Amino acid sequence: MKIKPYIKIPLISNSVITLIAMIIVFLIYFDFQHMAMPSEGFLILGATLVVSIIYTTLMVIKTEYFMEDDFFTYKAIFKTTVYDYKDVIFIADRHALKEHHLTIYFYDGRSLSLVTDKENTLGQELKKRCPQTIDEKEFHSRYPSIKL
Repeated sequence: MKIKPYIKIPLISNSVITLIAMIIVFLIYFDFQHMAMPSEGFLILGATLVVSIIYTTLMVIKTEYFMEDDFFTYKAIFKTTVYDYKDVIFIADRHALKEHHLTIYFYDGRSLSLVTDKENTLGQELKKRCPQTIDEKEFHSRYPSIKL
């Protein structure tokens, strides 16, 4: 089963990062005494915008999740990572429908934050396919240092 993440989340986050980067470049290159900007400032602003648009487009097009029988695959732009269902200990999906964000915790203490799809099919499928997950109370007793 192939699941595409919700598009709005990467678009908003990359837009905010691009805006901050462009403001920083503007403040570095703008000459406040003469109220002008040199041409290299405009080139860097344009390059920042072009790189951001390309990166965001690749992220939206190439990010997807593949649900198999024994594992799921997280495919980002140029990186593919495989996770076994048996390694998942807890799925924090309290805010999955509202904020489209899901966090998975593994037995070794690692965590993985994922952007869910619009209907939270990813969270539902993970809950079905990960049989040994524990509830929140037991997770806090096992891992008291991890805050949810």
